[in-house]
Formats: sequence, C-alpha cells, structure tokens
Amino acid sequence: MDVRGVPVRHLVYDRGGRVAGWYIYYLAPGGVAQVLQVAAPDRDPDLVLDHLFWHAARGGAAAVQGRLEPATFGSRRGRRCVLSRTAWALVHGPDHGAVGLLGSAKALLTRLDGEWWMGHHLLWRARADLPV
Repeated sequence: MDVRGVPVRHLVYDRGGRVAGWYIYYLAPGGVAQVLQVAAPDRDPDLVLDHLFWHAARGGAAAVQGRLEPATFGSRRGRRCVLSRTAWALVHGPDHGAVGLLGSAKALLTRLDGEWWMGHHLLWRARADLPV
C-alpha cells in the first residue's frame, strides 16, 4: 500500500452476465477512497456506482471522492451522496469543438487522463523525515 491506499479495479456485470461497466480507485481504509475512473458505456451507471460504494464501504473507506461524468451526475441525487462542483480540470486545445464535447454525456474524462493519479502531490507524505 502506498500513501494513496490500495489500488482497486473491478468489472461490474449486470444480471445477464454482460459487462455493465468498471471502476478504478484507491481504497484507503479509515480514510477517503479516491476514484480514478468510473465507466458504464451503454448501461445503467447506477449499478456500477452502487457496486463501487458497496466495495469501498466493505473495505473500510469512510467516504468516496472523485469526478462524475455528466451522464452519471443525475443518478446520484437522493442516494445519500454529497455532490459538489470543483474547478480542478483545465482543458485547452486548438479545436474548440472537441474541447466543448468534454461536457457531453458521451465524454469520459477521468483522473487517469491527467496527472492526479501519479500522486506526485501526495508522495511527500511517504517520507518519514518530513513533517506531516
């Protein structure tokens, strides 16, 4: 385990045995699980998100934090979730049409697409000679 927790990845299957989606996250028992990616292509995102929450709680996580795609945001309302907006994503490119598509329901922009998952902003905590 590193300072982020234990890396976890799961394929989630529907009742018919088809892949409903997947998730990747860092499990931090007693802390906040950090989600890197949640995807439910052409399926119900509730099944994948519910499995993620169940798995994180079973593993001892106190909460789950990460980015929700526009297609999954509405399904979380009323399901014991605290949702808030952040401005942690910065996107720039010469094709304004392509950049604009990132807000659509077909987009999949996750923490894996940026630098967050590398943990360079967290690794200082692993050094015993530095104060926390």
